[in-house]
This record gives sequence, structure tokens and C-alpha cells, in this order.
Amino acid sequence: MASSLKVAIVEDHNDLRHEMVDLFVAEGHVVSAFPDAESLRRNNGRMDLYIIDIGLPAEDGLSLARWIREQHQGARIFILTAHDENQKRIESFRVGIDLFLAKPIDPNQLKAAVSLIATHPDAIVEAEQSFTLELTSGILRSATSSIKLSSSEVALIKKLVDLRQLPLAVKDVAEALNVAPDQMHTGTLEARISILRKKFLEIGGTRNVIASVRKYGYKINASVTLR
Repeated sequence: MASSLKVAIVEDHNDLRHEMVDLFVAEGHVVSAFPDAESLRRNNGRMDLYIIDIGLPAEDGLSLARWIREQHQGARIFILTAHDENQKRIESFRVGIDLFLAKPIDPNQLKAAVSLIATHPDAIVEAEQSFTLELTSGILRSATSSIKLSSSEVALIKKLVDLRQLPLAVKDVAEALNVAPDQMHTGTLEARISILRKKFLEIGGTRNVIASVRKYGYKINASVTLR
């Protein structure tokens, strides 16, 4: 059963901040909103979840996230960004960010992520399998081998990695793999996923490296470093 979370939203864009407040209040969560890092620091109450824009004025979101992680190690932290910057993504995971979400934010995806945390507090866990994906070349590497991915497979892995072990909706998986909406439920999508799973298997992965999440989508059960 889902529980009510204490959520802090740190976003300098007024309209988006208000929209997220309304979204989570409607879900039954207790929400505090701040336009910048300083405002949050002045109100340093313990929160269950922090949703932070990376491009805050004065102090950026990653700097604030580092401070939050030092203060509240068990809290969840989501980072929002308008830029698809791989270096920022890498830095965010080093800080201990749980999710890295690109704007414009999909409200349903954000709600699903928060709902999963509220229902299953330990949903995000570190995966044992480790790989490296070179974004430009599309080369996926394990400790012992490597394989070439297609551009659409690279796009899907990026989306799955950004969500860590939270699931990605079927429609978003299909979009990343360039599967048309009318083919989503014909077996075409699962066939494309099976091909990607086999590529992981070829370099030492396991069969559940990309797992199906019933009635929702797929999630990744591996640690993939993007370079």
C-alpha cells in the first residue's frame, strides 16, 4: 500500500513548480516548494524525496544534491534537466541521484516513479552486473567483451539508465526503438527487446538484464556507465 511522502520541489520556473506541487498534493503527498537552493537550505526539514532542477540560480542542482546527500543519506533525489548532457548524468550518479529526468517532464512518468517509491521504499537498488556504453560509437562493453548496439538500442539504454531500476513505460520503450504504435502489441516490440537481451548475453550478461514489468513496461537490472 502506498504511503504519503514528504516531497521537496526545488525549481526556479514558477509554472512548472506549481504544476508539480498540484500533481503530488493530488496524490496525497505533503509537498514543500522552493525557487532556489538557498530557500531549501533555510528550511532544512527532513524530506523523503527531493525533486531538484539542475539549472538553479546561484547554486546548481548537483551542488545542492551533494549537500542533501550529506545531510539525509536515506532520502531519494530526482534531478530534472533541460539538457541531455552525459557528463551531468555521470556526475549525478556519483552524487547518489536516484533518477535523472529530462525536460519537458512527462507527468505520468514522474507520478509512476514517485508512486513506486511510496509503495516500495527499497525499489531502487544497485545492480550486480556492470557494463559501459560508449554513446558515440554504440559499443557496449563488459569486463571481458564488447558488442555494437544500434542507435535505437543506445537510445533505449540511455532512457533505462536514467531511470535506474524504475520501469520505463511500454510507449516510451517503443518510441526509443522506433516501433510504431500499431506494432506495440504484435510481438514486434518484444522481439526487439529479445535482440537487445541477446547482445547483453553475448558479452556476459544474464537473461533478465532487461526485465519486463507486468502491465507497465521494462526496467534494467544492470549498472551501465554512459561515456
